[in-house]
Amino acid sequence: FMLMPRAYSIQMADSAIALFQPVVVHVDFNFYNESTEKLIQDGNARMWINALGVYDPAFGTEREPEALDKLLKFGANVIQTDQPKLLIEALKKRGLH
Repeated sequence: FMLMPRAYSIQMADSAIALFQPVVVHVDFNFYNESTEKLIQDGNARMWINALGVYDPAFGTEREPEALDKLLKFGANVIQTDQPKLLIEALKKRGLH
């Protein structure tokens, strides 16, 4: 089976990678930054970020580019959303899907 640990700090992400060698690490926006991006890439994992609540309502509106910028800013490559069709359309517009 595969694990997807959720980390609440860069220290927790580092520990999760060292202990479990996960394929994906769920990170929160409070430490979604270049250091976390490097740590997760160096650990050969993908970075999961959450679009639920704050960013989902922006898909399909004039706020979509700003929301997508924030979600993708530091290399997240797994995005949890309740709006998959709209997110895929937004990613296609940027040539990212």
